[in-house]
Amino acid sequence: MTTTNLWPFDPLGAATGVVYGQVGGQQVGEAPGGVRELGRLFGVSKKVITRWRKVGLTDVEADVAAVALNLLPSDVWPAFGEAEVRAWLVAEDLLGRFGWAPELVALELGLPVDLLEVA
Repeated sequence: MTTTNLWPFDPLGAATGVVYGQVGGQQVGEAPGGVRELGRLFGVSKKVITRWRKVGLTDVEADVAAVALNLLPSDVWPAFGEAEVRAWLVAEDLLGRFGWAPELVALELGLPVDLLEVA
């Protein structure tokens, strides 16, 4: 029942202004291009950028990558906020109605356990 969303790379790439796969290198006055520049922006390897382009980003990767650009994930992917709300509703249901322990809910949904613990 794990709820892992995969977010497409293209909206994130567009938000960077970096031209992916620019042939022949960048020219004077052009935006920086290529996988290497994207990796530098996000602090990840070229291999990770290639994977993101092929299969998308997980919720956590999408969040971290958007924040690296000083954006909210919902600024890049408008549906991100809706997916986050759905995950929290499922968590609330598992915690309350079914009595699951916060640690188990966090593990199942990929949410931080400290945010699920109630005082």
